[in-house]
Amino acid sequence: MVTKSIWAPDMLSNQAKKMKITYIANVRIPTEKAHGLQIIKMCETLSKSGKEVVLVVPHRRNDIEESPFCFYNVKNTFQIVTLPCLDLVSWGRVGYICQSALFAILSVFYVFRKKTDLIYSRHSLPLFFCSFFLKIPFFYEVHVSRYNFSIRWVVKKCASLIVISNGLKKLMIERGVSPEKIVVAPSGVEIKNFNIGLSLDEAKKKVNLPKNKFVFGYFGSFKTMGYEKGLRVVFESLKKIKKPIIFVALGGGFQDVKIYKKIAEEMGVSDRVILGGRVDTSKLAIFQAACDVLVMPFPQEVHYTNYMSPVKMFEYMASRRPIVASDLSSIREVLSGDSCFFVKPGSSTDLAEVIDFVLSNTEKAEQKTSLAFEKVSDYTWEKRVDKIFRF
Repeated sequence: MVTKSIWAPDMLSNQAKKMKITYIANVRIPTEKAHGLQIIKMCETLSKSGKEVVLVVPHRRNDIEESPFCFYNVKNTFQIVTLPCLDLVSWGRVGYICQSALFAILSVFYVFRKKTDLIYSRHSLPLFFCSFFLKIPFFYEVHVSRYNFSIRWVVKKCASLIVISNGLKKLMIERGVSPEKIVVAPSGVEIKNFNIGLSLDEAKKKVNLPKNKFVFGYFGSFKTMGYEKGLRVVFESLKKIKKPIIFVALGGGFQDVKIYKKIAEEMGVSDRVILGGRVDTSKLAIFQAACDVLVMPFPQEVHYTNYMSPVKMFEYMASRRPIVASDLSSIREVLSGDSCFFVKPGSSTDLAEVIDFVLSNTEKAEQKTSLAFEKVSDYTWEKRVDKIFRF
């Protein structure tokens, strides 16, 4: 089997023997979606901790021409290898299943040839095949509640099960997994990327947002797994907020941006809405610093309520701006009433009232913002990796 290394590290070797970790990820890299950032940051942080890391991904059609290291603004201290897998994802569910199975089999051959001390993945199918043909310990990182045959097998055979929320841990225990096998490791953040030291006015000037209006923002994908993330509720709230305000949402895919622009027009709020696609980390940090309020208006869906650990939450905390979020148990695993303003999920009236309150009570907002920033120091990528491997 031929493998193609897309990007090799600046320097590896000529050092004492390192622990070798192969991270297998059945995703398009780079990708605009948050899971791509999480995977890349895990690989970077593992390599920084003294491990030799190879990220194995399938060949996928990709409109992004930048190298992953440039796209995610990380140092190339690890290697990325692509396997020559047929890209069948555009064929729908059957195509995705076929592509996943082929990639899983190719991953087994790759690991068998290259050798490794540990396999790490957030995808069950490669681990399922590896567990049959290779006697190598593996870690499985769980992000969703789905539980099919391959997942059950992988959960049973893995050396360690990493979950991103206590809700997922509880679910796994209910399914018969020993608590001693599970470590809860929420998502993380590179604090220095978002704590950029710009005042509100300085940041607004840099991204051409008006100083004479309040700005509240949402940053990230507009949908996850087909579920909306609350932008309609935000549009409704704009009609009820008393202060002069603009809503900025960046991070949607091309089609989603188009759809939500039309929705904003139909709801009569398009003059107060700015929608766009993904921006790079440095510009994202400036946009977040330019917001008087940062919002996470997640609906009360089971996934959002119990199982998620959104990267944006930690980026918001590191940005040192007031956070308004849906009152969900998954959010309360990290934030509390001392560090966040909570609203009833799906209520545009509650959202409008709380945003008005935050903008009118700057001292209270600053107190909560400071506490959120203090808390985020516990959620760096370094501490996440350390927690997983100490466990």
